[in-house]
Amino acid sequence: MNAGLKDCEVLRDPACIPEWESGEHHKVPLYCSTKRSRASKFCDVDILMLKDEEIKVIIEIEESDTSPIRICGKLLSSALSLYHITSSNDERFGMGNSVMFIQIVDTSRLAKGSSKKEQWKNLEGSIKELLQSMKTPIKRYRLIGGTTSEFDSGEGKKCEELRGLVMEAIGQKPTH
Repeated sequence: MNAGLKDCEVLRDPACIPEWESGEHHKVPLYCSTKRSRASKFCDVDILMLKDEEIKVIIEIEESDTSPIRICGKLLSSALSLYHITSSNDERFGMGNSVMFIQIVDTSRLAKGSSKKEQWKNLEGSIKELLQSMKTPIKRYRLIGGTTSEFDSGEGKKCEELRGLVMEAIGQKPTH
C-alpha cells in the first residue's frame, strides 16, 4: 500500500500486517477529543493514512459481518471522531478537511443470486448523501466489494480502483 505514496504515513492494525513483517505494532484508535482515554475513544480502524500531519484516508475491511448495521456503525464511529492519538508518545493527528473513508467488504461468502451487492450500492449512495449534510471531516466515501485474492496481489481492477482513490485523497496523481 505504501508504494508510490510520497510523504504519507500508513498506520495499520496488527491484523492488517503480514506475519513476516517485524516491529512493534499497535491498534489504530480514533478519539472524539485531544484527550486519550477510554471515554474519548470511539473506535479502532484497520488502516489510517496521514499526510501533512493530518488524517487523509481511513480504510475499514469487513470480512465477516457485511450487514448495513456493521457498515454504518464503523463509518459513524469514525465520522464522530476527530483525532488519532498514538499510544507510544501521545502524538495527536487531527482529521483533514475532506477525509476519504473506504470500506472494503468481502464478497467471497455471498450466495449465488444474493442481493447484497445491490444493497451495498444503495447503502453507498445513501451514505454519500448523508455525509454531505453531516458536520464531519469525512466528506468522501466508497464501498468496494471484492475477495481477498483480488486485493492481496496488489494488481488488478480492484487494486487499481483502491490505489486511485487513495492517491486522489492524498492529493497525488495515480501512477500507472
